[in-house]
Parts: sequence; structure tokens; C-alpha cells
Amino acid sequence: MRNSFPTLFLKGMAMGAADMIPGVSGGTIALITGIYNELVNSIRSIDYRAMRLLLIGDISAAWSHINGTFLSTVLAGILTSIIMLARIIEYIMKIYGLLMWSFFSGIIVASVIILFQRYRVVHLYQICYVCLGIISAVVISSFPTLNFSANYAVIFLAGAIAFCAMILPGISGTLLLVAMGVYPTVISAVAHFHWDILIFFSFGGFVGLSTFSRVLSKLLRYHENTLLVTMCGFLIGSLYLVWPWKDSSEVSSTGFVNLWPSQYGVLIDADPHTNMCLLFMVIGLSFVFILNTLGSRQNQNHSPEE
Repeated sequence: MRNSFPTLFLKGMAMGAADMIPGVSGGTIALITGIYNELVNSIRSIDYRAMRLLLIGDISAAWSHINGTFLSTVLAGILTSIIMLARIIEYIMKIYGLLMWSFFSGIIVASVIILFQRYRVVHLYQICYVCLGIISAVVISSFPTLNFSANYAVIFLAGAIAFCAMILPGISGTLLLVAMGVYPTVISAVAHFHWDILIFFSFGGFVGLSTFSRVLSKLLRYHENTLLVTMCGFLIGSLYLVWPWKDSSEVSSTGFVNLWPSQYGVLIDADPHTNMCLLFMVIGLSFVFILNTLGSRQNQNHSPEE
């Protein structure tokens, strides 16, 4: 395993935090911290052979086959982050929504910059894929909330869709939960340990992820650049959702209209806290750049061993 346990655990925590935020993807964090390909391939390796090794009692071989130490460490970090942050994020979003959305915006902008540095857009067809990603994100963000009744079948389906999206750089599984109208149900279940909902959601996620990871692994093998520049476009488009200054009273299909800070200040007849929001955007930018630098250094340190 290339990453030390503490480093890998912290990367998992960063993924878990990102996966709880509409518009931000844990897959993006995995990509910029240098563990994305290993993560996808490790998930894909949970297959028939792994099950057969378990059934014959060869646990050590099964663990090695699925890269168990890597997967369990990342998963432990993700779960720790989700359990620790669920109530905190729920509270902060209510009290300091402007600042938190600004922080998330900074995370997305930094992720876009880093991904475009790695995956150069130099051809017309690549620009088209970026535009496709932008349009797709804006369209999904503009969908009226579907407000499915949160029964177990819907929770299972939501888990399958969200987990598949969470592993894709740029596509936010949480954003899709918002679009389906089950985000409050899921975040409340995590914060207050509603085990029935968590079990169905997790099982749906496992089924969806174990199936989709095989498709994703092939796409990365043969169409990595195309896939990831499209995801960059999706990241850019998701800024529409996480823009801090909104008018939620305006009638629209999405339930909000984005405003400039000055317009927002007039609307609420108070300070829009533009400077503080810009500061938190810079903090979000810095956070991602630091993660990327740490991941790049670790990959360089281990490259002679590979």
C-alpha cells in the first residue's frame, strides 16, 4: 500500500466530508489526492472470485484480492467523517449558510483548476464534452425537487444512484439526493442513527457501486481523458447550485434564484458579508490545493518503488 495508514485515513475523511455536501464529490477528492484509480480498481475487485475465496475459507487471499487494507482504511475514514460531521454540517448550514456555501464554492473552483492542469483541453471535441458536463449539471440543479415518498424501495434506489455518483469526479451524489427530495431524510438518518434507513441506503449503495465500478474501470482504461474533462464540466456547472447568495422566495423550478452580493444585500436589507464569503472561498481553495500537494508529493516519493 503506497499511502501510510494515517494519510489514507485522512483522505477517506476528506472524501466523506465532500460526499455530504451538495455539489461536491468524494470522487473528486480521491482524484486530486492520488488514490482514485486504486479506489475504483479495488472496488471492482469485489467479485465472484473474492466471494469464492471467502466461501472456501481462504480469508487472507480474499483480503489481498480486494486490496482490503486500502479499502477498509478509506472506508473507515469516510464513515468517521460522516458520523462526526453529520450533525455539525446540519447545524452550520442553518446558522452560517453563506460562509459554508462560499467554502464549498472554493473547493469546487480549486478542483476544476487542478483537474484542468492534469487533463488538458486542447481539442474541439474536448471543449464539447466540457460544455456537455456544464449543461448536465445546470439541468440537474434546475430540476424541481421530486419529493419521492421516503419508503424503503426509494431509499435503496437513492443509495444505488448516490453511491455511483459519489465515485465519479465532479458528479455529486448528494446533489442527486437533493434532486430526488430524499437528502433531508438521509442526512437526518445519519445524524440521528435511524438504522432502518441507513441499512437500506447502504445496501443499495453497495449493489450500485459494485456493479458500476466495473463499467467505470473500463471507461477509465480506454476513455480516461474524455470522461474526466466531462466531469470537469460537471464541476463547473455545479457552481450554480452552491452559489452562496440566493433568493429562496423567488418562484422558480429549483426553489431559488442566484443573486449578486449587492442584490442579496438589498433583498435581506443587511450586509451580504461579501468579504467574509470571499475569505471562506479562499480557505476552500487552499484546502484543496494543500490536499493536492500532499497527494502529489506522496506519489513522487513512492514512484521509484513501483
